[in-house]
Amino acid sequence: MSEPPRQPPQESSREGRVDAPPRRAGTPGPRHPIRWLWVSAGLLCVALGALGTFLPLLPTTPFMLLAAACFARGSERFHDWLLAHRLFGPTIRSWRARRALPPRVKGKAIALVVVTIGASAWMLSSPVGRVAALVVGGALVVFLARLPVWDEREDARPVPVPDA
Repeated sequence: MSEPPRQPPQESSREGRVDAPPRRAGTPGPRHPIRWLWVSAGLLCVALGALGTFLPLLPTTPFMLLAAACFARGSERFHDWLLAHRLFGPTIRSWRARRALPPRVKGKAIALVVVTIGASAWMLSSPVGRVAALVVGGALVVFLARLPVWDEREDARPVPVPDA
């Protein structure tokens, strides 16, 4: 028996690659300048978020959420990488699925802000610096306190990792 003739692969318009998946709606083309602005902004947010894991005044989660939003518009590959990341991915996926943070994350964030801002204000010699630190810290605490929380006991379903 003879095999049927093979069909030649069809070229896709995406980056000139063969059998490339279609682009997400609203994503600029591969060589579009706006795409590179989104990717650059996303990389900057990832860098600031990574610094935020070590520096107490830089919040990690908002930068990573912003990076995910930038990558969603600029690079499907970076977006999928960030969602599948071992450290940052679970919080981003949880936020996207539930639009809320786990209570322990919110509590730890508020406690960390209070301790670090309090220590900073205590160590500053300038009264203006103390007031500025306390105002920034107060604003961060109010922002964090207003974020919604999901109940882990009621909604313990895991958030799936995207296919990489």
